[in-house]
Amino acid sequence: MKILVVHNLALMRAGLRNVVAELGQQVTALEAADGTAALNAAERNLDLDLVLLDITLPDMHGLGLLDTLHERHPTVPLVLVSARDDDHTAVIEALKHGASGYIPRAASKADMVAALREVLAGAAAVPRPRKH
Repeated sequence: MKILVVHNLALMRAGLRNVVAELGQQVTALEAADGTAALNAAERNLDLDLVLLDITLPDMHGLGLLDTLHERHPTVPLVLVSARDDDHTAVIEALKHGASGYIPRAASKADMVAALREVLAGAAAVPRPRKH
């Protein structure tokens, strides 16, 4: 399985690589630090199984990158990772832009892995609304 991890911070990419490694022994995690590198990596790796990306990138907004990736690679599941965990509007916007899932960065490793497994199985993965 080949997964592209897109985040501008090296530490976050390492953490997300650690999360996707939990999906199985045969996971190859590719990395990109910005939207341009992500688009180039996707073009060089047409066999991607999943793209996991941050909403805030130095050269483009994550929603714009979602649009482009979804247009160019419509069968590849795209999962947005965001610091905003309780913004229902952000989740809806991500789905409108082609995301298959939305994972808050504050989610536990187990919750992230479970969400990625849902997406890889063909379902959408979104955070559950908080109870107030």
